[in-house]
Amino acid sequence: MRLEPKPRRLAPHDERGFSLALTIVVLMVVTGLLAGAFDAVFLNTGATRTDLDQKRALLAAEAGLSIYDQQLNANPNYWDTCPSGGSTGMTGPTGVPVPGSTEYYSYKTLPATGSTSCSASSPIPTTIETTGAAAGSFRAEFSGSSGPITRTIVAQFQPPSFLNYIYFTNFEILDPAATGDSLTTCSTYYWAAPPASDPNQSAWGPQRDAACGGPINFITGDSLNGPLHSNDDLAICGTPSFGSTSPSSPDTVETPAMVNPSNCANAPVVNGTVNGTYNNTVGTVQLPANNAQLLQVADGSTSTHNSGCYPGAGCVFTGPTTIVLNGSANTMTITNATYAGPNPVPWPSNGVVYVANSSCSATYSPTNVTYGNDAGCGDATVSGTYSSSLTIGADNDIMINGSITQTGLSTPAAAPSGSALLGLIANDFVRVTHPCSTSSGNTTTGVYSPLTNPVIDAAILALNHSFIVDNFQCGSPLGTLTVWGAIAQNFRGPVGTESGGSVYSGYVKSYNYDPRLQTLSPPSFLNPVTDWSVDRVTECGDASGAC
Repeated sequence: MRLEPKPRRLAPHDERGFSLALTIVVLMVVTGLLAGAFDAVFLNTGATRTDLDQKRALLAAEAGLSIYDQQLNANPNYWDTCPSGGSTGMTGPTGVPVPGSTEYYSYKTLPATGSTSCSASSPIPTTIETTGAAAGSFRAEFSGSSGPITRTIVAQFQPPSFLNYIYFTNFEILDPAATGDSLTTCSTYYWAAPPASDPNQSAWGPQRDAACGGPINFITGDSLNGPLHSNDDLAICGTPSFGSTSPSSPDTVETPAMVNPSNCANAPVVNGTVNGTYNNTVGTVQLPANNAQLLQVADGSTSTHNSGCYPGAGCVFTGPTTIVLNGSANTMTITNATYAGPNPVPWPSNGVVYVANSSCSATYSPTNVTYGNDAGCGDATVSGTYSSSLTIGADNDIMINGSITQTGLSTPAAAPSGSALLGLIANDFVRVTHPCSTSSGNTTTGVYSPLTNPVIDAAILALNHSFIVDNFQCGSPLGTLTVWGAIAQNFRGPVGTESGGSVYSGYVKSYNYDPRLQTLSPPSFLNPVTDWSVDRVTECGDASGAC
């Protein structure tokens, strides 16, 4: 008989089967961790993609800005066609492809404050800002897209300004048109062709044709308090002073060179820094060909130029016009043969007055000036005081026949203040009247008389010729010609003569920069024909393009 073996009992401490349970738990934990890791990776991939699109969209907008700026610098008038490209406010890959990438950009020119849109048929009033620190600038909007992301920036374009300088000249010689010399031959810079034996022009040489006349010296007693730019060399005889004596930052005197052409002591006092080393390192700033743009602003772009004021625009007078500014009354007393309207005339609504030609055949000789022979010429004779901003333009000349100052000054030569500014812009000459003959000296002719120590508070611009004193070579000294503002001219205009570095006739110069011109401008004041620059870039607050 066989006995069955008894079942074997496990010892209480035996743990067989526990490994499987542990493995299952570990697998569950690892699976959870992997799921979390995958989830985190996928979420981070989305965030990284969004961040990448954000950056690419901004770069696309900036590419649009660069392309627009390139077009503008190739053609400074590109802006006045109200250019646009693509569509703004984009939500997807539309617009113009950025070269060499998968992103897109678009842009549009924005209207000026107070306008609803940029108009290619009337670009100046609808695009160019006319008031405040942004006066003379315009804005354009640029959008860039990458994937679903769009970003938008707005750039403000600001041209260089003649208002940056107390004194600006293109050529530092007497105007050939006033002397009968060849305009083609004499419209050259002193540094244009230095002789091979003297490449640094340490002495005056035959850089210009001898027929073009000699240099016009800055002399002892002359004071130009502010920044200066000349495309040409400055001739120094004695110790003239350049730059402000107490600038908040040093003034820059921008000129290729300061030379000594007349065997005088050449020891200018420069309160600042001189930029330029006997060559064209300072660059050239070019003047507009004319002020026709100003006429459009004055007459509201109408085709008629009848003497009078235009509603919502400015005032236009045809033929020789005398304008006496009547201080705080904000009126002008007008003397003009073709004007029969009310007198005095209220200040124009946009602050622009223009004197136009009808038919002008008069010629100007600065050393033999006669008055009253300019029938039909767009000549403005100006004097008086002002308390609101105004710009006066002329087809021909502007003649200053008395001090022109801001109202309320403690003394006539005191620095102007507040926000009232005056602009004087002539196609030809801006002239300080000075009746005189070599035989009798200083004289009076009709309403014109010599001015002793005149003061001019204005930004002065002579586009094709000069800021000059009539008959500057004649008569006895008349004291100091004081200017508060800015002076810009194509050719250097003499204001007197000197002998051995001292005044023989005319005036000593006291030209003082008006620091308000750094942020303010007379109405519709003209800018150089030069590349626009990006003054400020701001990103819009949301993807819709609203700023």
